[in-house]
Formats: sequence, structure tokens, C-alpha cells
Amino acid sequence: MDTAGSSRMNGSNGFYANSSFSSGNFRFKAAKPLLQSSQDYLKGELGMRSGALHNFGSIVSCVQGREMCAPGFVYRKKRNSPLDSLHLSHLACGGFSTPQKAYFANSFIPNRRKVIAKLRTKTFCCQYTQNGDALFTASQDEKIRIFKRKGYRRKYEISAEILAPVVGWSILDLVISPDSKHCVYSTWSDKCMFQCNLESPAENDERWSMLCINEDFDTERFAFFSIKISHDGAQLVGGASDGNIYTYDRERGEFYSKIAAHEDDVNSVCIGFDDHVFFSGSDDGISFAGHRDGITFIDVNDDGRYILTNSKDQTIKLWDIRRFSSEAAQERTKKSVSRQFWDYRYEPVPRKLTYCEPLEDDGSVCTFKGSHLVLHTLIHARFSPAYTGQRYIYTGCARGSCVLYDILTGTTKAQLQGHQAVVRECVWHPFENEIVTAAWDGVTALWRYDQRVRRNTNPESDGGDLESEDTTDEFYRKIDPQLQRKKKRRRLCT
Repeated sequence: MDTAGSSRMNGSNGFYANSSFSSGNFRFKAAKPLLQSSQDYLKGELGMRSGALHNFGSIVSCVQGREMCAPGFVYRKKRNSPLDSLHLSHLACGGFSTPQKAYFANSFIPNRRKVIAKLRTKTFCCQYTQNGDALFTASQDEKIRIFKRKGYRRKYEISAEILAPVVGWSILDLVISPDSKHCVYSTWSDKCMFQCNLESPAENDERWSMLCINEDFDTERFAFFSIKISHDGAQLVGGASDGNIYTYDRERGEFYSKIAAHEDDVNSVCIGFDDHVFFSGSDDGISFAGHRDGITFIDVNDDGRYILTNSKDQTIKLWDIRRFSSEAAQERTKKSVSRQFWDYRYEPVPRKLTYCEPLEDDGSVCTFKGSHLVLHTLIHARFSPAYTGQRYIYTGCARGSCVLYDILTGTTKAQLQGHQAVVRECVWHPFENEIVTAAWDGVTALWRYDQRVRRNTNPESDGGDLESEDTTDEFYRKIDPQLQRKKKRRRLCT
């Protein structure tokens, strides 16, 4: 992260901290004091939670220190011992601290993919259950698929396949209740969401229930582009195509509020640390003021202090919710959005969006751009899970990859390449080091760390970049030993 708070691009990493811009000669002024304090606070907080501020050394040294602090262990210091310089005070509890766990977890970012499913239709949604035991996907073939891990390889295998009762064009969003007993999806339909009781038998006609708005609409087409369920599972929040946000009480079985939130489609909603606080992003470009085009997705970190927004202006912005945007900044944002006449679903990104300076009074803490592309659909971006210290932002990409940005350093941490079409959704397991990507090429892929992958994952990988002890390719097909030997000899010759 640029400590001076400039909007200078950090090489090809696509990061800048917001400030006023001096055009023509690439000179930049310092950030405003309030934004600078937000940047400093964010860096300190992330550095502490992710362990980046500490030099923990290697895993081996930390394990040695932990064992030496165990009850009953007698440490007899030897002369010139390599452990002389080992600091044991922070390991006196006998276990790894949270920053230590995050520090080591971040050393093993997923880099190799395995294919979970390959369909002849576009996959729009994928979600883990809250406990991480199952994976849900939703595709344009009107089916919701449930996968569970089996065997020593922890391979995901399909557990259930549910046919959605009503689908207009595609399933747009999917959520699972905290107890994993229900799932709810939205689509282009007649003012309804659809809820499925996962514990009910498949042949039961009452398995599905329609959650409908009891009021008349002037428009013929209506959709909830985004739905979220509260932490206690008691209510649903939906962002709709009419610019309103609707809340549904699952206990009473009715919609109880309608909020006129935006002047255009509400593309994304998310619920904060408190169930009574939620955020929204829209095609009007407003969540906070600073984007030049509509917002495709919004996410909040675990402590509820920061949100991120992914936008059609090809940037991801990070916001401090304690720093509100001025009315003048909101008007500049609306004016900039109103000047966008391109359609991101069909057209390439205009050159003026690729090379543009930040809006005046842009209140975001930092901005990421350059490594990901937002086209064709509402591409999602999220904070990495808590066990990483939430140090990263990961997003889908129209180039067929999942891009990881490092908030602390402002660099592009990784690009998980392998899909042949846009990656709309990607989710990071809440407790384990794996990422799932769902793309329009019909492939749902699982990414895990493999130490034998040196740099980038080959999209056409069949095991050729790996050592001979690997016995399956990305589709879990056995690799012919003779073919393996040929590829190994070829690598040795080159």
C-alpha cells in the first residue's frame, strides 16, 4: 500500500490509494487527512490480524517453540544451539496464535485446480454452507446441485440434484440458511423468491414455497438480482430490478418492508455485522461516492467496518463505512454514471474508462484495477475468510480467471487461470484453504495448494507440470504411467 496515499499505479498491480490528482505530469498530492488515517488504520489492522507485522520464521521453528512450552518439557540450552535466538514468550500458551495461523495459511494460496463438474450450460452461482460441509451450485439448466466431499482425496461428488420450479432465463442468486435446512433462489419471475426445504423428500410437492410480494407492480418484468439471509436466519433481504430493497420475515412468512434505495436496478445487497444494518449497490453507481459506472457486487468484512464494491468501471474500491460521502461527491458520481452509454453485456470496455483519473472527492480508502475485467454479467468480489486475516480481495473475471488482490501490499497476489469463459462467482471455503470457481463454460473448479506447481497453473494441465507421483489430472482421470515418463523425459531434455 502506498503510504503517501497517491493515486499512482503500483507497477502493473493495479492499486492506488485515493487522493487529488495532478494531471499531465504524473505528480500527485498527499491524501486527505481523514482518508490517510483510514489507510493507516487499515494497514495496521490487517498487518496485525494476518501476522504480516511479525517475523514468525518457519513453521518448523514455531512448532519447536510450541513443544518447548508444553507442560513437562525440560529445555536444556546447548552451547551454540540454533534455538538460542528463538523467542518463546509468544508461544507460552502451547498453541499457535491467530496471527500465526493466518501468516502460515497465507503462505499456501491455492494454485492448482480440479474439476468438480462440467456442464453444457452456464453456471451462475456457487455457495458453501455456513459450516463448510457442502457446496451448492446453480446453473442455467434450472438445476441446483449439492456436492459433498468423499474419500481420502476429499473429492467433491454430487449428493443431490434439485430441479427449480420456476426459472426465467437463469437462476440469478442463491443463498443457504445458517442451519443448512433451506435454500432460497431468485430469478426473473413474478415478484417472488423460491424457498426449498432440503430435509423434505424430493417427491414431496410441498418441498418448495413461493415468497411473494403482496402488492401490484407497474412493470411486467421483475427480478431480485441479489438476496441475502440474516445471520440468525430470520429474515431475507433482496435487491430488486425496480430500485427497491425488500425484507422478508421467514417466521411470519411475509414481506414487511420496502425501501426506495436507488434510482436504478439494485444489483447487490449484503448484511453487515449486525442484522439490522445492510448495504446495497446499484446501477446508479451509488453505495459510497466514487465509482464512474454501476456497481455489480458489494461485500462487507467480518467486523463490519469496511465494505468493497466491484464496478463496471473496472475497479474494486474499499470503503470505510465511518467516512460518509458528501452530497457534492454523490452528484459527481451520478453525473459520471449518466454519461456512460456502453452496454457491458455486449460491448468492450471504453478506452475512457481504462485510462481515467479518480473522481474528485472520491472517498474510498483504496482502489484496485488492471488485473480483472468486468463484462457480460454481474461479477462478484469478496473479502477472503477470517482465517487469512481477511488480507485479500478475490474476484471473478471476464477473462476466465479468479484474481486475488493483496490489500496490505496493493499487489496482485495470484491469478487462477483455467476457464474458457467468464467466471461470475468464486467462493473461498470458510475454514479450509480452497477456492471454488463457477464459470459460463459450464465448469465448476476447485483450487487447492499444490507445492509441485511452481508458478502459474496451466489451463490445459493434464499433469505434465507435476512430478510423477501425481496420478490424476484435473478431471480425476488416471494419468498413463508411460505418458508420464515421456513428459518427464521431455522436461529433462528441455
